Amino acid sequence: MIIAAVRFRAAFSIATRCAGGTGREKDVDPAHAKLRAMHYTSGQSVLPGDRVAADGLKGKVVAVIDDNLYAPDYPAAEWSYLGEGLIIETEEIGVLHLPTMGEDIVLIARLMDTAHG
Repeated sequence: MIIAAVRFRAAFSIATRCAGGTGREKDVDPAHAKLRAMHYTSGQSVLPGDRVAADGLKGKVVAVIDDNLYAPDYPAAEWSYLGEGLIIETEEIGVLHLPTMGEDIVLIARLMDTAHG
């Protein structure tokens, strides 16, 4: 459940959940998807479970709304209303919605091997 959404800089919005995060690591199976809308500057697709750094913040991608990919703790029914972009659960400020993919978003680690799919 969202209790607040606030504009942060030009392209960011922060969403705060009242239920508090669980911190559990869960992966989403991306094996069947071929074309993705969201990509890092390296050309790799953005996937839930990716560890990223963005604008001095570190976190985990929990949803890629443009590609309809959501981690189990972040179901589409609760987050798709944002319409576009990705959602990152950051270590520093909590849940962050980025409406567009910025060049400063860097993949640190991928929790799943997608090379075979």
